[in-house]
Amino acid sequence: MNWQQLPRPHAGAAPAFADPVAAQGWLASIAALPPAGALAALGAQVDAVDGAGWSGPNVVQSLNVLRAAAVPVHALAEGDYARKALPLDEGTERIFATAERFWRHLAIAYLRAAPQCTPANRCLPLQRATHALRLAQHTAFVAGRAINAGLDPLFATALGLAEANGVLDRPLADADFPNEGKGTIAGQIAWALMLRLLDPYHLTLVQLPFANRLLRRWRELTSLQATPGTVRRAHLLDIGHLLGCPLPPEASRYLNLRSISHKLAGRIQALEAGESPEALNLGRALSTAAALRLLKDFEHHLVRRVRPGGAPAGDFELVFGAEGAYAVFKNRLLNATGRDDVSHETDVYRRPMLPSVAQAQRTTATPLKVAGEPWRCTADGGAVRAAGSTGGRHTSPCLVSAMIGKRPRLGILGSLRSTDDGSLNGEIGWLEGEIEAGCLRQLLPRGDRQLRIPAFVLRAGETLSLILPPEAGTRLGVRQDLAGMPLPDATPDEVVTRGSDFVLFACTP
Repeated sequence: MNWQQLPRPHAGAAPAFADPVAAQGWLASIAALPPAGALAALGAQVDAVDGAGWSGPNVVQSLNVLRAAAVPVHALAEGDYARKALPLDEGTERIFATAERFWRHLAIAYLRAAPQCTPANRCLPLQRATHALRLAQHTAFVAGRAINAGLDPLFATALGLAEANGVLDRPLADADFPNEGKGTIAGQIAWALMLRLLDPYHLTLVQLPFANRLLRRWRELTSLQATPGTVRRAHLLDIGHLLGCPLPPEASRYLNLRSISHKLAGRIQALEAGESPEALNLGRALSTAAALRLLKDFEHHLVRRVRPGGAPAGDFELVFGAEGAYAVFKNRLLNATGRDDVSHETDVYRRPMLPSVAQAQRTTATPLKVAGEPWRCTADGGAVRAAGSTGGRHTSPCLVSAMIGKRPRLGILGSLRSTDDGSLNGEIGWLEGEIEAGCLRQLLPRGDRQLRIPAFVLRAGETLSLILPPEAGTRLGVRQDLAGMPLPDATPDEVVTRGSDFVLFACTP
């Protein structure tokens, strides 16, 4: 579609109310519905108002009432689809689709109504349309779903209409989102596009609000410009390239991130000098070390925007989880149900007269077949599981392993997202250095069994790291006794990465 062409209004039932005042009575009738049901009902009324043929001002006022009612409802519904295992099950997928559709259709309705308003009153519907587009995008990031293909042309339309009407930089307050303060359409567009650059799929549910809070405060520091000018390429974002669709003629094509880059550098310098995140208005959710790592990660994505190459490429059988990785590295099972392939690390503590762990070896040379999933990996770290492939549901970041050539490799699969056709896409960071697989000396009670806990030690130069499953209950500063590897023990000092099925610790021997 061209930049001013919107999807047709949905033909359907007439609105359940005749004006914004009457809408209050209808809202009372859906108050008892669960959040997802209420959001679906609100979305149906957005479509009805959009296709009712009312005057522009009446449409905008009615949409404002529906929007205000949706804000708290959506906040409740979000927890039902936030970072669940992918691909989403049918019920979770339905809740996500309801939320994403509501904000996307609300944006379309505001965009359609804006030209019917007087020039002096077009700023509000255009700003709320852009805000709704950002929230539709946000639902995809939270759910781990690919962005709806229809959003990008709508962002381009909002940008074109705002510039054509001279309201791109006009600040307005938003009573439904008071914590955002006064903002502009340009700021909402900048916020949405910068969040894309940060690769939000690789952020946890603690890190994503941290990123949003930062971009909310800094969104107005960016500037839109028609030409690159004299700004360094690293500080410019080509909006047309990112959106992947034609932009309106004479629209601002570049987003200048120079001020954001300077802000990030300043915060990083202050944290390295000993300032706390709270003192820098970064909140209390992250420790100083975690906030510093995350800001450096933001800097890498915003300024450099280059994906490294050199990762193993090809079709691999990825094995998920720590116990699977142990089997890949040791060619035996850690907690077997029978006697075949049982790890001798377990037997050492059940029968003390057996040989030591270091002496115990698997007696058969036959490679152990470890159940995996077919994934295609690229040299830049990308990973895809095709639609229809066999495999389980996963939550990223998660631990993966594979035999690549004759070498076992351990990696972290992150940025996981699913598409409409059911395929999974992500990125694998293969861990470098020397990796030793073993287990903890302590046992994990599980029903009537005592299970071994897999452990992995990573050595990269002078750096020592330890990977354990979350159920190990490891605490910082508490020594962990190890078995089945040369290192007898290690003491975790700091949590580097907390995944869905592993925790990566920086530690001292």
